[in-house]
Amino acid sequence: MNAYSLARQFLLPALLYAAMFAAMFAATSAHAAAPVALRDYTRTTWTARDGAPTEVQQMAQTSDGMLWLSTSTALYRFDGVGFHVYTMPPGAEEMKAIVELRARPDGELWMADEVGGLYMLRAGRVYNRSPPGHAATVQGIAFDPDGSVWAAMTSGLHRFDGRAWRRYDAFEGGPEGGAWSVLADQYGQIWTNNGKGLFLLDRASGTFRRILATTTESSLIASPDGKLWLAGKNVLVAVPMPPQQIPLPRPEYANRASSRSQAQFDRDGNLWSLQCGPGLCYLPRAAENSVRGKIDLKGAEHLSQPWQLSSLAVNSVLEDREGNVWLATQNGLDRFRSNKVLAMPIPGERGDFSMASDTEGNVWVAEPNASVAWRLGLDGPPVADRSEPFHLVANDRDGALLLAGRGALVRRYRGTETRLPLPAGRDGKPTEVPLFGILDDGKVLWIASAEIGLMGYVDGKWKPRNAFHFPPKVFVSAYGGRPGTLWLGCGDGSVVYYDEGKLTTYDGTAVGMFTAVLPGPEMVVAGIKGLAVMRDGRFHLLHADVPEVLRGVSGLAVAPNGDRWLNGGRGIVQVRAADWRAAVTHPERPLRYRLIGPQDGYPGSAMVANRLRSIFTSPDGQMWFMASGGIVRLDPAAVPRNSVPPEVRVAAVTVGSATYPAEGTVRLPPGSPNFQVAFVAPSLVRADGVRFQYRLAGVDADWQDGGSRRTARYTNVPPGSYRFAVRAINEDAVAGTAQADMLIDVAPALAQTWWFRAAIALLLAGALYALYRYRLHRALARTAEKLHVRMAERERIARTLHDTFLQSVQAVMLRVQAMAMELPAGSAARRKLETILDQVDRTLDEGRDQVHELRSGPDIVQAVRMAGEALQAAHSTTRFMLVIADEQRKLQAQTGEEATEICLEAIRNAYQHAGATQVKVRIAFGETNLWIQVADNGRGMTELDIRERLEDGHWGMLGMRERAARIGATLAITSKPGAGTTIELTVPRRLAYPESEVGKLLS
Repeated sequence: MNAYSLARQFLLPALLYAAMFAAMFAATSAHAAAPVALRDYTRTTWTARDGAPTEVQQMAQTSDGMLWLSTSTALYRFDGVGFHVYTMPPGAEEMKAIVELRARPDGELWMADEVGGLYMLRAGRVYNRSPPGHAATVQGIAFDPDGSVWAAMTSGLHRFDGRAWRRYDAFEGGPEGGAWSVLADQYGQIWTNNGKGLFLLDRASGTFRRILATTTESSLIASPDGKLWLAGKNVLVAVPMPPQQIPLPRPEYANRASSRSQAQFDRDGNLWSLQCGPGLCYLPRAAENSVRGKIDLKGAEHLSQPWQLSSLAVNSVLEDREGNVWLATQNGLDRFRSNKVLAMPIPGERGDFSMASDTEGNVWVAEPNASVAWRLGLDGPPVADRSEPFHLVANDRDGALLLAGRGALVRRYRGTETRLPLPAGRDGKPTEVPLFGILDDGKVLWIASAEIGLMGYVDGKWKPRNAFHFPPKVFVSAYGGRPGTLWLGCGDGSVVYYDEGKLTTYDGTAVGMFTAVLPGPEMVVAGIKGLAVMRDGRFHLLHADVPEVLRGVSGLAVAPNGDRWLNGGRGIVQVRAADWRAAVTHPERPLRYRLIGPQDGYPGSAMVANRLRSIFTSPDGQMWFMASGGIVRLDPAAVPRNSVPPEVRVAAVTVGSATYPAEGTVRLPPGSPNFQVAFVAPSLVRADGVRFQYRLAGVDADWQDGGSRRTARYTNVPPGSYRFAVRAINEDAVAGTAQADMLIDVAPALAQTWWFRAAIALLLAGALYALYRYRLHRALARTAEKLHVRMAERERIARTLHDTFLQSVQAVMLRVQAMAMELPAGSAARRKLETILDQVDRTLDEGRDQVHELRSGPDIVQAVRMAGEALQAAHSTTRFMLVIADEQRKLQAQTGEEATEICLEAIRNAYQHAGATQVKVRIAFGETNLWIQVADNGRGMTELDIRERLEDGHWGMLGMRERAARIGATLAITSKPGAGTTIELTVPRRLAYPESEVGKLLS
């Protein structure tokens, strides 16, 4: 292979990668402008008490962000929240204790066990890639850019090309005996070493050549600038690189691919070594500060006490993709995370600090109990000023540094120093009392102490409080913005604007006891209940999702870009300029913010005890924060930010005690309306800071905010197919590049199937119809029984009339007739008696007819015909028509009587009120009912007219409806103006016809 081929295969890809890496490295190393001490890392420990495994040997981080841990007994995964034992998939060969782990950038994880077995985990499947007859221990794994895999084993160096393994023997330049480590550098070169030397693969010849002779046990590691080092005990030696190579940085994934058992350089060049005795050694910027190609660990910080680590027996070290450094120990895990703020180690008994700057740009701090002022710098320890005891520092309106010393205020301004004696005591000498407050309003210099109270220096004299029109019980104060003005927070909850004796009062009780008054572009007051901003002459309380974030604020600073920085009870709060404006405009809405708290190195909570401003911005733009646990520094223009987007995936769906892995479409069993979906998004910086949003299409109308919970619970979900989606956002508001999706099929229970519901509907309909038939039968039976009773009563009356009254009348008539026969023929008396007898005879005939009608009921057809003909004769312009359908049947007596009366009433109404030219009557003796219709073509009526006539009883309509009700019939009246009126009467069969007729119809 010629030089051009080598450059094309290895160097050009490396250069392309270097361009991407350079941008990333520039961003991630901005915080590392100065060496970072171990105190500026936050250490977190996981032991068995936290669910962590013990005897952790090796670590690796795969591309999904998961941290893998090998122990003497099992393989574990850690997502930042919990530890999970990895279970081999069914059918996979069981591995022994894992002694080596290495992750590939494409997501593969290679694992070596203690008997030389080598395995590859990819997409949930495990593949055996062990060398034949493997009995040696794997001590290192490297991935060649050509796709092959190298393994440093106690039996030598081996290479796997995807099909077979090959061992490099000594005659091929390979290391004689075993290989201690193997490394693929950023140039695509393969390095290995053992006790005989350091070897480099010559790709042209396919053999190794020795670069260095070594005798001590060491391991190959790379620094961020791409240099290679042999890490041995207490010393690291640089590996000479070929002079023709273009310097390239170390591959970005190198540190997280596998942990190191000797040492590791982090992304900022700090060295973490396990080769200096028990525990850990840390050397900032080690590679940059090497001497003649060597790094000596003698000057390193050493954590060698049992309380400093989970165990002093540290097995390996790894840096993850988010910049955390992990130690695998015999007792668990330790994580070192670089703080977002840098601590300033200042001695002090209580930490009631005050802060100011001088005209040269130096920052000064004083602590009353130590009586020392310190000058702070970005590098190096604070420098104490012991010229005299100073217990308080401040600035005047000209920017001069004021130091409260023994009996005087020392003013330092542009290299000159003057002294202003404090107020004289009873002996006429300046009072030597400690001050707890100094404030210059441009006209009056104010001081306060427990002994002399509040005093002001004006016109060359100290004046007591009563010389000024000052409100009582002032808790906090601040410069008012122009000479002679102050903002004051008082004990009664009022906020007072002091303007050379003129007082303007505002209500500030909403924030509770004051912790600060904070003038600026907006007037802000802070207290133990929260933060309020003035708008339209009133203070409005701001709101946050975590109320404690805005409580106990004692400092506020405005950055050049308009961002607000607060120092409060939970730490440092950053509010973007746009978010601050939105909160001021709409204080009822939650304030959006970014919190830098104890997990980021902030020591405790904001200092409030001394009621002094707890944020100070130095001339170089650095911000200094005074906290209950000390002073920290932050560069607002370069706050470390976790730029790694969280990668979320759905883990499983749980129904009751059953768990279904998220593989393809998850099908839940019938009757599973309640379930929960578990998801993970590995984050090794702040797992509790990752926020999730999820949505179940068809159930959730919009994304649901799940906070930091890693489960979504659903209840009463109907059967069907649903798509579940989840997305994640890290603690610095960096959203994941993609959301995780999964299909969930909820099978219907028996009672939820369509055919079951259809069967239930049919059964219900059948039951309702049967009930209807039953109730109809009962109603018809009751009506028939009533009609039978009435007919029986009519027959009894008919018999009584026939057998008693009519017979008696007949007997009387016979006797009268006999008397008439005795009278002379042609006599007047006989003629009168014969006339009377004729009348009585006709009366008897009528009586017999009535008795007959009582027994059999009226003839409706005859009655209607007679009535119609009579009315037509009286109204010659109105034609009458009668149509009889079917064979006329005998009607039940009451039905016939009531139906006849209804029909006759309708005919009379048509002739008398409709103004019709035709009245047509249809009578149908149907098999199912008796149907009568009376229709005219008269003027008609509206619906309102019909309702009014029914309510008022006009034209006999109410009577017709009552008659219809009495025989169980239906009466319908329809009419339209100009279209005539139609009256229909429908009588069910069982109510219309006698039982004999019904029997005939049914037969």
